[in-house]
Amino acid sequence: MMKNIGLIIGAIILLASCTNVDTETIQEIEKWESKLDSAHQVYLNTDFDSINKMVWKVKENEKAIKRLNSADTIYSDMVKVLDDYKWIRKKVKNVEVKKLEYKTEFDELKLQLENLKLDVQNGVRTSEENKQYLSNEVQSIKVLMTKFSKDHETFTEGMKRFGELNGKVQVYVDQLKRDKGIIK
Repeated sequence: MMKNIGLIIGAIILLASCTNVDTETIQEIEKWESKLDSAHQVYLNTDFDSINKMVWKVKENEKAIKRLNSADTIYSDMVKVLDDYKWIRKKVKNVEVKKLEYKTEFDELKLQLENLKLDVQNGVRTSEENKQYLSNEVQSIKVLMTKFSKDHETFTEGMKRFGELNGKVQVYVDQLKRDKGIIK
Protein backbone atom coordinates (compact mmCIF):
# COMPACT_ATOMS: atom_id res chain seq x y z
CA MET A 1 0.00 0.00 0.00
CA MET A 2 2.80 2.45 0.90
CA LYS A 3 4.51 1.49 -2.32
CA ASN A 4 1.39 2.44 -4.30
CA ILE A 5 1.12 5.79 -2.52
CA GLY A 6 4.79 6.48 -3.27
CA LEU A 7 4.24 5.63 -6.94
CA ILE A 8 1.16 7.86 -7.11
CA ILE A 9 3.01 10.80 -5.52
CA GLY A 10 5.96 10.24 -7.88
CA ALA A 11 3.61 10.18 -10.88
CA ILE A 12 1.91 13.39 -9.72
CA ILE A 13 5.27 15.14 -9.34
CA LEU A 14 6.36 13.89 -12.76
CA LEU A 15 3.13 15.11 -14.38
CA ALA A 16 3.40 18.48 -12.66
CA SER A 17 6.95 18.97 -13.90
CA CYS A 18 5.92 17.96 -17.45
CA THR A 19 3.10 20.50 -17.55
CA ASN A 20 5.27 23.34 -16.25
CA VAL A 21 4.54 25.82 -19.05
CA ASP A 22 6.73 28.88 -19.44
CA THR A 23 3.86 31.39 -19.31
CA GLU A 24 6.19 34.37 -19.31
CA THR A 25 7.67 33.34 -22.66
CA ILE A 26 4.23 32.55 -24.07
CA GLN A 27 3.02 36.03 -23.10
CA GLU A 28 6.08 37.57 -24.75
CA ILE A 29 5.46 35.51 -27.90
CA GLU A 30 1.83 36.66 -27.98
CA LYS A 31 2.93 40.29 -27.59
CA TRP A 32 5.22 39.95 -30.63
CA GLU A 33 2.56 38.05 -32.57
CA SER A 34 0.27 41.02 -32.03
CA LYS A 35 2.90 43.52 -33.19
CA LEU A 36 3.68 41.40 -36.24
CA ASP A 37 -0.04 41.07 -37.03
CA SER A 38 -0.45 44.86 -36.88
CA ALA A 39 2.44 45.42 -39.30
CA HIS A 40 1.13 42.63 -41.53
CA GLN A 41 -2.27 44.33 -41.63
CA VAL A 42 -0.62 47.53 -42.90
CA TYR A 43 1.12 45.40 -45.54
CA LEU A 44 -2.20 43.83 -46.59
CA ASN A 45 -3.81 47.28 -46.85
CA THR A 46 -1.01 48.63 -49.06
CA ASP A 47 -2.23 49.01 -52.63
CA PHE A 48 0.82 47.71 -54.46
CA ASP A 49 -1.02 47.64 -57.80
CA SER A 50 -1.70 51.38 -57.62
CA ILE A 51 1.88 52.05 -56.63
CA ASN A 52 3.12 50.03 -59.62
CA LYS A 53 0.76 51.91 -61.95
CA MET A 54 1.96 55.21 -60.53
CA VAL A 55 5.61 54.35 -61.19
CA TRP A 56 4.73 53.17 -64.71
CA LYS A 57 2.89 56.46 -65.42
CA VAL A 58 5.83 58.51 -64.12
CA LYS A 59 8.23 56.61 -66.40
CA GLU A 60 5.92 57.02 -69.40
CA ASN A 61 5.59 60.77 -68.85
CA GLU A 62 9.35 61.13 -68.39
CA LYS A 63 9.94 59.25 -71.67
CA ALA A 64 7.48 61.54 -73.45
CA ILE A 65 9.13 64.66 -72.04
CA LYS A 66 12.58 63.41 -73.04
CA ARG A 67 11.34 62.61 -76.55
CA LEU A 68 9.34 65.82 -77.08
CA ASN A 69 11.30 68.39 -75.13
CA SER A 70 14.11 70.47 -76.48
CA ALA A 71 16.38 72.67 -74.42
CA ASP A 72 14.58 75.85 -75.47
CA THR A 73 11.06 74.60 -74.71
CA ILE A 74 11.31 73.82 -71.00
CA TYR A 75 9.13 76.09 -68.98
CA SER A 76 10.92 77.47 -65.95
CA ASP A 77 7.94 76.82 -63.67
CA MET A 78 8.15 73.13 -64.58
CA VAL A 79 11.77 72.55 -63.46
CA LYS A 80 10.89 72.06 -59.78
CA VAL A 81 7.78 70.05 -60.65
CA LEU A 82 9.80 67.70 -62.85
CA ASP A 83 12.52 67.30 -60.22
CA ASP A 84 9.89 66.36 -57.62
CA TYR A 85 8.24 64.06 -60.15
CA LYS A 86 11.58 62.34 -60.85
CA TRP A 87 11.90 61.66 -57.10
CA ILE A 88 9.01 59.20 -57.42
CA ARG A 89 10.81 57.08 -60.03
CA LYS A 90 14.10 57.18 -58.16
CA LYS A 91 12.74 56.34 -54.70
CA VAL A 92 9.76 54.10 -55.40
CA LYS A 93 11.20 51.12 -57.22
CA ASN A 94 11.12 47.33 -57.25
CA VAL A 95 7.61 47.46 -55.83
CA GLU A 96 6.56 44.00 -57.02
CA VAL A 97 9.77 42.41 -55.72
CA LYS A 98 9.37 44.11 -52.34
CA LYS A 99 5.73 43.03 -52.17
CA LEU A 100 6.73 39.37 -52.59
CA GLU A 101 9.70 39.63 -50.23
CA TYR A 102 7.57 41.17 -47.48
CA LYS A 103 4.85 38.55 -47.95
CA THR A 104 7.43 35.78 -47.54
CA GLU A 105 9.02 37.41 -44.49
CA PHE A 106 5.71 38.05 -42.74
CA ASP A 107 4.52 34.50 -43.43
CA GLU A 108 7.78 32.93 -42.23
CA LEU A 109 7.97 34.96 -39.04
CA LYS A 110 4.32 34.28 -38.18
CA LEU A 111 4.91 30.56 -38.64
CA GLN A 112 8.11 30.64 -36.57
CA LEU A 113 6.31 32.36 -33.69
CA GLU A 114 3.44 29.86 -33.87
CA ASN A 115 5.91 26.95 -33.84
CA LEU A 116 7.86 28.45 -30.95
CA LYS A 117 4.66 28.91 -28.98
CA LEU A 118 3.76 25.24 -29.54
CA ASP A 119 7.26 24.17 -28.53
CA VAL A 120 7.04 26.21 -25.33
CA GLN A 121 3.62 24.77 -24.53
CA ASN A 122 4.91 21.25 -25.14
CA GLY A 123 8.12 21.77 -23.14
CA VAL A 124 10.41 20.95 -26.06
CA ARG A 125 13.23 23.24 -24.83
CA THR A 126 14.40 24.72 -21.58
CA SER A 127 13.16 28.14 -20.55
CA GLU A 128 16.54 29.67 -21.37
CA GLU A 129 16.60 28.08 -24.83
CA ASN A 130 13.08 29.40 -25.47
CA LYS A 131 14.08 32.89 -24.46
CA GLN A 132 17.14 32.78 -26.75
CA TYR A 133 15.05 31.49 -29.65
CA LEU A 134 12.47 34.23 -29.02
CA SER A 135 15.21 36.84 -28.83
CA ASN A 136 16.41 35.80 -32.29
CA GLU A 137 12.86 35.96 -33.68
CA VAL A 138 12.25 39.37 -32.09
CA GLN A 139 15.40 40.69 -33.76
CA SER A 140 14.15 39.43 -37.14
CA ILE A 141 10.73 41.02 -36.51
CA LYS A 142 12.31 44.35 -35.63
CA VAL A 143 14.41 44.31 -38.81
CA LEU A 144 11.35 43.47 -40.94
CA MET A 145 9.18 46.12 -39.30
CA THR A 146 11.83 48.82 -39.68
CA LYS A 147 12.48 47.97 -43.32
CA PHE A 148 8.80 47.73 -44.20
CA SER A 149 7.97 50.94 -42.32
CA LYS A 150 10.59 52.88 -44.31
CA ASP A 151 9.36 51.47 -47.62
CA HIS A 152 5.74 52.13 -46.68
CA GLU A 153 6.60 55.76 -45.85
CA THR A 154 8.32 56.07 -49.25
CA PHE A 155 5.32 54.53 -51.03
CA THR A 156 2.98 56.91 -49.22
CA GLU A 157 5.15 59.94 -50.01
CA GLY A 158 5.36 58.83 -53.65
CA MET A 159 1.58 58.54 -53.92
CA LYS A 160 1.18 61.97 -52.30
CA ARG A 161 3.65 63.59 -54.70
CA PHE A 162 2.06 61.83 -57.65
CA GLY A 163 -1.34 63.17 -56.67
CA GLU A 164 0.03 66.68 -56.38
CA LEU A 165 2.21 66.66 -59.51
CA ASN A 166 0.81 64.30 -62.11
CA GLY A 167 -1.88 66.70 -63.33
CA LYS A 168 0.72 69.43 -63.94
CA VAL A 169 3.08 67.02 -65.68
CA GLN A 170 0.30 65.63 -67.84
CA VAL A 171 -0.69 69.17 -68.91
CA TYR A 172 2.97 69.84 -69.71
CA VAL A 173 3.27 66.64 -71.80
CA ASP A 174 0.07 67.56 -73.66
CA GLN A 175 1.46 71.06 -74.30
CA LEU A 176 4.67 69.58 -75.70
CA LYS A 177 2.59 67.31 -77.96
CA ARG A 178 0.60 70.33 -79.17
CA ASP A 179 3.82 72.26 -79.78
CA LYS A 180 5.11 69.37 -81.90
CA GLY A 181 1.78 69.04 -83.73
CA ILE A 182 1.08 65.55 -82.33
CA ILE A 183 -2.24 66.55 -80.81
CA LYS A 184 -4.50 69.55 -81.36
